[in-house]
Amino acid sequence: MTRFPETRPDPSTRRREYGKFTLFRPPRGGRGEAVAYTKDVPHPPALLPSRVLAGTANLFVWVGIDAYHVSQAFPYAESIYLGVNVGSILLSWSLALMGILELACRWISRRRGGPGGGPMRIFTPGPFVPILVFLFVVCILSKEGGAYYFNSMLDGYAALFRR
Repeated sequence: MTRFPETRPDPSTRRREYGKFTLFRPPRGGRGEAVAYTKDVPHPPALLPSRVLAGTANLFVWVGIDAYHVSQAFPYAESIYLGVNVGSILLSWSLALMGILELACRWISRRRGGPGGGPMRIFTPGPFVPILVFLFVVCILSKEGGAYYFNSMLDGYAALFRR
């Protein structure tokens, strides 16, 4: 076991003095002073735009790369049309998955005592909207074995790119 030199400060004192700094946005206070969150203070939740961006960044990159590969054989506008069609299905799935995970996190947080130790509502409209949108998209995709969606995609393609 390695011993530290006697001149090194006590770790418990150092933690109490400096705390653990985080990169989360501090709460808006009276004078706008920065707040350092320590181990004992709960972190503020991530903002909704940052959650959506983190949950869909990989999706947008994948659809962009796919549209680029399709643009090697088709014009750029048609490649973007394909990317939007595929991306809308994947985006609805990704947002629905985020809604399901939000419900699971709320349930776990409620079991642990909730934020600030108070009661917490699990079922709110926020997480359910993307789940319902995804179920609607699945119903459209499964109608007539997917032929309805495919034909509407082809009708949109013909309306936009008919020469």
